[in-house]
Amino acid sequence: MTSSVAFTHFIRLATTDDLITLQVVALPMGAWHEDGYFDKCLTEQSAGKRMIFVADAEDRLTLLGYAQLNLAPLYPLFRRLGMTEIQDLNVIPGARRQGL
Repeated sequence: MTSSVAFTHFIRLATTDDLITLQVVALPMGAWHEDGYFDKCLTEQSAGKRMIFVADAEDRLTLLGYAQLNLAPLYPLFRRLGMTEIQDLNVIPGARRQGL
């Protein structure tokens, strides 16, 4: 049986201040990305092509997870239908199944 802690969380758009934290959080969850991946994603966010959402714990110091909404997906069907794509939906193990 695993114990869990109820988290109060806050969802916000990622900023360049989150860059290192995103990299540190992604790797242990098995979300391997090439070098410069989050830099590229933040650049695309600035260009209006993507939105990176991060979930902070109540202390606003602990990143609980992140997800990306790709507004310009590469899949032809998505583009043709004007659909966005959810990418990189990751939540740290201790915060899973908490409604995040």
